[in-house]
Amino acid sequence: MTGTSKKLTAAVETYFDDLRKVRASGGATGERSSYPALSNLLNAVCAALKPKVFCVGELADRRGGSAQPLRKRYRREDIVQLAETDELHGRLSGSAAWALLRRAWEVFEDMRYERLAGLSNGHPHNLRRGRAYVRLMSRRQRAETLRVNRPGRCRIAGIGRRHPC
Repeated sequence: MTGTSKKLTAAVETYFDDLRKVRASGGATGERSSYPALSNLLNAVCAALKPKVFCVGELADRRGGSAQPLRKRYRREDIVQLAETDELHGRLSGSAAWALLRRAWEVFEDMRYERLAGLSNGHPHNLRRGRAYVRLMSRRQRAETLRVNRPGRCRIAGIGRRHPC
């Protein structure tokens, strides 16, 4: 073996020994616990390179100040409009709802859909999980149940099931 390969073999053995020590200590805190051992291995490997290279474990964050939180873009009227669309067409998948909302704005030029036309595919799902949408839909479903349970109407027992009239 040459001198360089002996050094690399020793560096890898030291790396695995360091990993064993970290794991055996029981104090490891996930992936970052092995970073010092990895840094030592990389520095040993990079010592043979020309130009000389070394490993820096943690780089400073140079991006600047903290990011501004996103502003709420959709209003209560938009959520009501989404609920009405869901009521008319059934609760469609995100991409189908997105296509309907975009079409209502672009093709039919319905001003109520202006902001909703800019939704992404998954955004209707996020809006549907919101408290305002859930409350609104539960009220609408209760109202529908009251209308359906009048005398002379069929009562809907569950999804896709009907009791005989």
